[in-house]
Amino acid sequence: MVFFMTVVFASMRAQQDRTALENRIEAQRIAFITERVDLTVEEAQSFWPVYNRFRDREKELNREKLPPKRIPLLSEEEAQRHLDKILETEQALVDLRETFVADLREILTAQKIMRFWQSERAFKERLVQMLRRQKSKGK
Repeated sequence: MVFFMTVVFASMRAQQDRTALENRIEAQRIAFITERVDLTVEEAQSFWPVYNRFRDREKELNREKLPPKRIPLLSEEEAQRHLDKILETEQALVDLRETFVADLREILTAQKIMRFWQSERAFKERLVQMLRRQKSKGK
């Protein structure tokens, strides 16, 4: 029983740590993009809810196209269905991005939209670099 409780508490602690890390990353993303794009207060108030809806839907779609874990065990028919699903999902992602840009055009100038895309990519690159540095320190 003690072992079970220890595992449960360790699991809860790991989830809390993960949530705290995700919250810190998200706060840094908001600050980074807001500064790089030079969003006004009014623009930021309109931009972030639109962006958050876009990201939530983008994450859902990306999860849908994940390949099955046991690809070698798929029949040819199952593999073909999954490939079709991936293509459908990719098209849905393109449609989502088009809608997102249309929504952004109501909030931001084209220059700021371009700076947003550039800033988002730069933030992701910095995040990957930071994670790699942390991983190499842990070895």
